[in-house]
This record gives sequence, C-alpha cells and structure tokens, in this order.
Amino acid sequence: MPGLSTLDGREFVRAFQITDRVIQKNQTIFMFTWIGSIISVLGVVLFSIMSLELRGDWLTILFSIVYLLSVQGVTMSIHLTLNNKISTAIAFVCVLLLLILKLRKN
Repeated sequence: MPGLSTLDGREFVRAFQITDRVIQKNQTIFMFTWIGSIISVLGVVLFSIMSLELRGDWLTILFSIVYLLSVQGVTMSIHLTLNNKISTAIAFVCVLLLLILKLRKN
C-alpha cells in the first residue's frame, strides 16, 4: 500500500491498528468482498470442471487453485496469525509504557 509507506512509525502502527480492527470485527463490506472473491473463484472452477470443452479450462482450474492456495491460503494461515501477534505485542508495549510512566511519576 503506497499510502502507508509515507507514514512514520507511530502513524503506521495506528493505521495498522485501525485496519486490523475493521478486519477483526467482521465488517460486512470487507467480509462480503473477501468471502465473495473466494466463492467467485470456486464458481469459476466448478463451471470449468463441468464444461471442460475449452482448451483453457484446465489453465483456469490450475490458476484458480494456485490463487486460492497462495493468496487466500497465505492470508488465512500466515497473515491473520501475524496480525494477532502484532496486536498482542503492541498492547504489551503500551502496557509497559504506561507502567514506566507511572513509575517515573512516583
């Protein structure tokens, strides 16, 4: 995302938190778009399997499977896990900073 590359560290973390919150709260438009893309690719695969008359059907099936495994599979198995770990780490750092500030006041 080109827009995020212009942010400093604090702004980037804030943008990440807002984006992650939208994703994690299962926003209707986001979920419809994400799940809809998976369903539409599966529909193309099903249609291609049922017809198999065109020479390109096998390529359509192959590239659809590659897309589902690489893009959607990586998103579900790696990105969501990393997002949760980053969110936990950010929360931990925030708690530590609050404790440090509290100790400094005393």
